[in-house]
Amino acid sequence: MVKGIAVLFEYETPKLVQISNIKIGVTQRLLQLVILIYVVCWVMIYEKGYQENDIAKSAVTTKVKGVGFTNFSHIPGIGMRSWDVADYIVPPLENNALFVITNLVKTERQSLSKCQESSWVPEAACYKDSDCKPYFISHLGNGAHTGKCIIKPGNDIGSCEIYSWCPLENDTLPLGRKSFLFPMVYNYTLLIKNDINFEKFGIHRRNIQNWASKKFLRTCLYNKTDPENRFCPIFQFGTIFEEANVDQSIFISGGVIGIDIDWKCDLDWDVQYCNPTYSFRRLDDAHAKIASGFNFRYAHFYSENGTNYRDLIKAYGIRFVIHVSGEAGKFHLLPLTMNIGSGLALLGLAPTVCDIIALNLLRSRDIYQRAKFETIAEEQAHLSSRRADKAQRKKYGLSKRNTETINENSDENGKIIQWKDDQEFTVSDTQTIHSST
Repeated sequence: MVKGIAVLFEYETPKLVQISNIKIGVTQRLLQLVILIYVVCWVMIYEKGYQENDIAKSAVTTKVKGVGFTNFSHIPGIGMRSWDVADYIVPPLENNALFVITNLVKTERQSLSKCQESSWVPEAACYKDSDCKPYFISHLGNGAHTGKCIIKPGNDIGSCEIYSWCPLENDTLPLGRKSFLFPMVYNYTLLIKNDINFEKFGIHRRNIQNWASKKFLRTCLYNKTDPENRFCPIFQFGTIFEEANVDQSIFISGGVIGIDIDWKCDLDWDVQYCNPTYSFRRLDDAHAKIASGFNFRYAHFYSENGTNYRDLIKAYGIRFVIHVSGEAGKFHLLPLTMNIGSGLALLGLAPTVCDIIALNLLRSRDIYQRAKFETIAEEQAHLSSRRADKAQRKKYGLSKRNTETINENSDENGKIIQWKDDQEFTVSDTQTIHSST
C-alpha cells in the first residue's frame, strides 16, 4: 500500500536524448514545415489571423418595376389587359423577400350559394340524400353539406350539395404545362437597397456607391463582368434566372430563388473597397415528383346589387428570398499574439510524433526506450542511507577522519563504535574505536 501511495508523489521530467537517425530527423523537419505552412499561409494570410472581426447588421428594401401585356381573349378573366406592379407583386411588401406572379388560374364571380361538390372529394360521393350528412365538412372538400344528393342525368352516382363559394374553383392551368401567361417577367427589374453596419468599427456601408448619380441608377443594370455595372443595385429578372440556372418549369409551377448578398471587408484597406458580391441559386427542388413548385390563393372582393362576389386567383410564381451576410476584419494585437502562440504550440507536436515513432515503430526502439526513460530509485536509496549515517554520527558526537585510529574509553554501557569506511559503522563491546577511510 505504501508503494501504491508513493506512486502518486513521483515526479517526471523530460530528458533530452539526441538520436542520430535520418528517418526521424527528416520526419521531424517535414512535420515542422507542414505546421509552419499551415500557420503562415492558412491561419495568418488566408484566414487573416491578425485581425479582429465583426459581423454586420443589415437592412434590405426592394422595389420592382415593369409592365406586361396579355392578349388571351379565349381565357376567362385574363383577356386583353395590361399588368403592372400592383397586379403581379403579391403581397406588395415582405420582409427580405418578394413574390412575382408568372402564371395564374382565375375563377370569376364566386358568391356564397349552393352547388354540387367536386367529384374528386371521396366523402362527397352519394346515391341518395341520406348519404349526405348535413353540415358535414370534408377536409378535402369546399364547403358544408346541405343534406341533398345531386345526381346528374345518365350517372349512377352523384355528389353531395354544399354551401360554399360557387361556382367552385377552376384548377386547370390556362396554357397547360407547356407555357405560362407572363413571359414578360424576364424584362422586369428589381432594385435592392441594402444597408449594413459594423458597429465594433463604426463603419456604415450601402450597396449604392457614393459615386453613383441619378442618371447612373436610371440606366444601369447589374452585370458581374462590367467594372461599373457590377456595382449596380438594379437587377433584370432575366439575369437572375440565368445566374440561378433555372428551367421553364419554374415559371409554370412556381419556385423559390435565393439572392445572396455577401460583404467581405478588410478594413486595413480603404473603406471604399468594402463592397458586396451577389449570387443567385434556386432553393426548392426543381425535380420533385410530388408537391413541386410554389403557389397560393388570394381573392378580390366586390359587391353588385347587394350580392357579395369575389374573383379567386390561384397564383403561381417565383418567391425571391434575400439573405445578407457580412464580416469585417481589422488588425488587432490580441488575435495576432494568440495565433502566433497557437502556432508555436503546434510546432511542439512534431517532437511528440517523432517520439511515438522512435519508441514504438523503429527496430531500435528498445535502445531508445532505455535511453529515454531512467528511474533513479537506487540512487535515492543510497542518498537516504548517507543521510542516516550522518544523523547517527551526530548522535554519538563523532567526526569522520580520513586515516586515523582513535582510542577511547568505552561508554557507560561498554559499547565501542568502529568506523569501517565513509558510509557505515558498527557498534561493538571493545574499548577501542578503529576508524579508517
